[in-house]
Amino acid sequence: MGSTTKTLVLFNNTTLAGNVYNLTEGEAPEAIAYDASTGLSWVTSSATNAVAEVNGSNASGIRWVPAHYSPDGIAYDNTSGLLFLAETSSDNVTILNASTGAYEGSVKVGLEPWGVAYDWRTQQVYVSNHDNASVSVLNATSKSFVRNVTVGSAPEGVAYDPKAHAVVVANFDSDTIEFLNDSTYAIGPTDDLTGPSVILYNSANGLLYVATQNLSHSVTTVDAKSGTVEASIAGSEPATGLTYVPSAGAVYASDSGLDGDGTVQVLPNGASTVSTNISLGDYTYPSAAAYDNASGDVLVVEENAEFWAGYNVVEIDPATNVTVGTIGLQHLPIAEAYDPVHDLVYLYDGGTGDVYAINTTTDHVERSAFVGYSGVNGCPGTYVCQGIAYDAVHDAIYVDYYNYIAYGISIVNGSTFSVRTVSNGTDAFNASSGIAIDPADHEAFVADFDTASVTVIDTDTQEATTSIPVRSHPFGVVYDSGDDLVYVSNSENSTVSVIDPVSDTVLANITVGGMPVGETYDPDNGDVYVANAGVDNNLTILSGPGKDVVGNVNLHATGTPGEDAFDAANGTVEVTLEGTSSFPGDLSLVNTTNQSFAGLVPEGTISVGGGIVYATNVAESFVANYLPGTVSVVRLGGSPSPSYQVSFSETGLPPGTLWGVEFNGTPETSTSSSIGFAEPNGNYPFSVDAETGYTCNVTGGTLVVHNAPAHWSLVFTANTEATYQVSFSEMGLPPGTEWGIVFNGTPVSSTSSSLGFAEPNASYPFTVDPVAGYRPNVTSGVLTVANAPAHWSIVFSPTLFNVTFLETGLPVGTRWSVSFNGSTEASSSSAIVFLGADGKWAYTVPSSAGYLPSPGSGNVTVSGAAQTVPIRFAAPAPNGPPPSFLGLSGASGYELLGGIVGAAVALVALAVVLRRRPRGPPPDGIEAAPPSPGSP
Repeated sequence: MGSTTKTLVLFNNTTLAGNVYNLTEGEAPEAIAYDASTGLSWVTSSATNAVAEVNGSNASGIRWVPAHYSPDGIAYDNTSGLLFLAETSSDNVTILNASTGAYEGSVKVGLEPWGVAYDWRTQQVYVSNHDNASVSVLNATSKSFVRNVTVGSAPEGVAYDPKAHAVVVANFDSDTIEFLNDSTYAIGPTDDLTGPSVILYNSANGLLYVATQNLSHSVTTVDAKSGTVEASIAGSEPATGLTYVPSAGAVYASDSGLDGDGTVQVLPNGASTVSTNISLGDYTYPSAAAYDNASGDVLVVEENAEFWAGYNVVEIDPATNVTVGTIGLQHLPIAEAYDPVHDLVYLYDGGTGDVYAINTTTDHVERSAFVGYSGVNGCPGTYVCQGIAYDAVHDAIYVDYYNYIAYGISIVNGSTFSVRTVSNGTDAFNASSGIAIDPADHEAFVADFDTASVTVIDTDTQEATTSIPVRSHPFGVVYDSGDDLVYVSNSENSTVSVIDPVSDTVLANITVGGMPVGETYDPDNGDVYVANAGVDNNLTILSGPGKDVVGNVNLHATGTPGEDAFDAANGTVEVTLEGTSSFPGDLSLVNTTNQSFAGLVPEGTISVGGGIVYATNVAESFVANYLPGTVSVVRLGGSPSPSYQVSFSETGLPPGTLWGVEFNGTPETSTSSSIGFAEPNGNYPFSVDAETGYTCNVTGGTLVVHNAPAHWSLVFTANTEATYQVSFSEMGLPPGTEWGIVFNGTPVSSTSSSLGFAEPNASYPFTVDPVAGYRPNVTSGVLTVANAPAHWSIVFSPTLFNVTFLETGLPVGTRWSVSFNGSTEASSSSAIVFLGADGKWAYTVPSSAGYLPSPGSGNVTVSGAAQTVPIRFAAPAPNGPPPSFLGLSGASGYELLGGIVGAAVALVALAVVLRRRPRGPPPDGIEAAPPSPGSP
């Protein structure tokens, strides 16, 4: 029947064997890091949880590497060759090997990590935690957490300053920048700046460049060693990215502008004003910048959440300050046309705004031309309204584009690939869709989706000549060379308008199935085939002189029909069917000889109406897969693709029981324990037949065949009574974390986000297993099954909470400290914050500047919530005793000293009294001794 033999990946212009669909796209790029050892750069994509590796020297993509949750800031460690990614949604820093792309681990940091900086002197990584006013310090060698340091509110940008041996932190909400010592972690100088966000250290002049929200001079320079503000650069605007270019002796600042007019500003060393403004075009929103030493270019990442522009890395030559290349991060292939003159397939990419020329022999993109970006909405269902057609008479490619801001029809010269715009406008509701070329009458017909009309262009003059009214929302257009007629499908009117290209009038409107979208013409039998995307999901056949409806073919669609093409070698109409990332799309085949369904071919993932074109020179069809930015190459007939054994086995049924599965639309049954198929590479849906009195462990799924046999084990369990689906799901744990419950006395665990059972009516107790570092919202409960499926959601939260020590009594600016759970922090502000898990933790507070704390020590209990410990410092008495004496407190020491002195004075007085007492006569019988010499 046929198969997808190759897949062209547009991001890196490589061709992979077989049907490949589980690829990554680059939506919402945030930050960029440069790897000097390889000359390659890395760009984070927060919306698709991945990082792109790109080569600025030849303006090409290399590969996508999966991350975890919303990677934002990124830094490269040139010592270990590791990448450190701040992931805002998981509060983790993910570590990747820059050489292999392998995952090296994750480190838990603060809330919503934002910016990342690498300190090559101490081999430490610093991460700003936007939502809890702290900076996390990581050891880059051991890939471990060191400590958190409290900083100002909403820290964003961080940069390493080797001149001051400090990391500089931009606190957006506090309107300050702070210097954090990279050895002691003490906070040094603090400067007041309005909304600082991005920081760059310029090694050439030893200054820090800080992007702020001061609209009159948004980039400010700061002395890196003293921490004092130097100057503001006049004319600078709020920058989203800063990078230093040695060859230009200047800092390049990317700026989104207030109206979406993206620019890059050049700030020469020593200059007080902006020297050059480089425009990136209307509605471009740069988010980051880096200098590529290998190519000598400035790389600017464009981000646009409004779909007015693509997601790209733009290259700027600092010698000329003009853009010299673009690397597309997101590709959205939409429409295709075949060029038999050059044996090329032309593809319009709405993600990059380019028309690509694909060599049908090598299956690679040879050249491209920019024509305009595409929006993603505005057409029926999930379809995108862009058309493309090739004019062989004039060797020209016609393509229409539109988005929320502008629309137009561009003509690309097939030889020079230069672009000419025929018409354009700024009405967002003038979207165009399909295009057909009439070579006999030298006209191009363009369906204007939003105005219910068809624009006619003279292909000799390449100018619009007239507009033909048709029915509601015209979509597809095809030229019938046999009858010299043009057919236009009116998607929201369930009709096809027949146009006479000689008089440019509508001859008839033919009623077809619901929501006709795609059309193709079979020159062998003269029939026109219309793909209907409505409830019918079928293919309508228009035949005969009047092109009457002669039949409707069931497409056996697992998705909505989109575009169609005629395969001349096999006499087959191929219809694209919408799919998802979990259930890839198919091609539905219709035999034009007997006008019947001929099978399905798995290919790609089509999330919107995918374009398709048949290339006669290679007898292959090229299918545009809107997501994830690929082109599938499909071959019917000829040498079949290799097949592999596909098998299902069952256990649990009594011997000889008839059981069955439906595999890729084909039912099979057996009384043995296995059922087998032989299939080429692909993704095949299956369902398991229900067996009375038994429950199977699965009811269906998708089995993937990829260059090897594939197998699925089915386990049937006897039912004693009706059972219902019982499920538990978790939220909050990092992907791959094992969690579990004890359900009705049975322990079960998983590394995915859900657990499931089939149980009869009853009430079932359960307990939730502990997970280190996380707290579930419930630890136990009872789940009741009552004639319906039952579900319980378990939400895990980190078990670290803020413990805040709040002092009063100290003079403003007095430095004080707290030791908590083995860690000591000091501050000149009134609060010191630690992170503590549940438990009872000891703390001590030493005296400061003669002030005594109360309490000076104690315990704080953390139990599922943040805690605040008030510390009151008492001032020393005026001219009073020192705080300590003789090992005792000041007062007690001096009381002891007074007692000792008093006793000594009393003894001396007693001795004097005794010495001076008058002497009387000696007692009887004793003779008085004579006085000693010298006595009075």
